[in-house]
Amino acid sequence: MTDKTTVLIQGVQYDPAKRWWRIAQLVTAPDGTSHRILHAIPGHAAVNHAAEYGLDPRDSRTVVDWLLHERFGSGDPDGLCLYRNTPQQAWAAQMARTEEVRTRVEILDPDGHLELIHAAHDPGPDEIDAAHRRVAAVRAHVAHLNRGRSHG
Repeated sequence: MTDKTTVLIQGVQYDPAKRWWRIAQLVTAPDGTSHRILHAIPGHAAVNHAAEYGLDPRDSRTVVDWLLHERFGSGDPDGLCLYRNTPQQAWAAQMARTEEVRTRVEILDPDGHLELIHAAHDPGPDEIDAAHRRVAAVRAHVAHLNRGRSHG
């Protein structure tokens, strides 16, 4: 037995109809009990989250690793809205939360299943620009709402 929850990646498959990655996992709790889950990650997640947090849009490894750990986190990190703060502040909060999760959860991929995601991740300039435009529009909308609250 271990003092951590262990997540063993058992397979990865892309669903073209839903445009998401299905990641089969065996989750084993510290007491030895296990259950299987299917974790779905949208195909566009790496590019969109990279735009939100100011990360390299071609680096799927960072975002996928964060997403796999993120579901084990507890709530929003310090109530930090990523659109009300700089991307760097929001990412630092997410990474602090991820480090806390790593003290409790170990994600293992000994057979390299996640490489399917990384090998397929090749965003083009249009996809990257669209993600940046979406993030800029949401940031502008949140700033507008915040200005309205301060004048109300």
